Amino acid sequence: TYQSDSIIYESVKLMAYNYAKNDPVFLKEHIFMLKNQIFKDDSLFSDPDVIFTFLIRDPALSIESFITVINTMSDSIPMKRKIRMTDVAFCYEELFLLAEKHYAMRGTWPMVIDAEDLSNQPEEVIQAFCKHANIKFMEKALTWEENFSSSPWHSQVSNSKGFFKSKNEHNQSRFANPSKELVPDLERI
Repeated sequence: TYQSDSIIYESVKLMAYNYAKNDPVFLKEHIFMLKNQIFKDDSLFSDPDVIFTFLIRDPALSIESFITVINTMSDSIPMKRKIRMTDVAFCYEELFLLAEKHYAMRGTWPMVIDAEDLSNQPEEVIQAFCKHANIKFMEKALTWEENFSSSPWHSQVSNSKGFFKSKNEHNQSRFANPSKELVPDLERI
């Protein structure tokens, strides 16, 4: 329910602020998980120590990947039906609205990192992020332990030991050329 989502949101926010007293804290979330709370909460936008960074991916690839994983998980998650492209395309609009709120409250746009740039030039992109966030760049952040997660959300990354060059998957995507009837706003997004 919305009320329990609000309680969880406030609890996570308080925990993040407490951890941030000692070290930088990085939170990652999909916009649709926060939309009911973050659009009503100006405190994060008015706090200069909170740095918003958007990691984006080509919508055709991102949406296809999301649908594939969520539908694979649907056996363990109660769902009334399979997720379709039109169910998740709206998230890009909400992400843009969040960026607009950031601009309206701070007078600057949030940092945007393209996932393909991150895959193909990880050191340069991470260095730029660290400079933007005013934190020390650590080369060891470019690698990690293999099999760190069993979640299907992170299977490709978990089965690696670091960043890898992006394959241009756009032409292989079944949504590479979506019809206007299917997702009218995809091109604008």
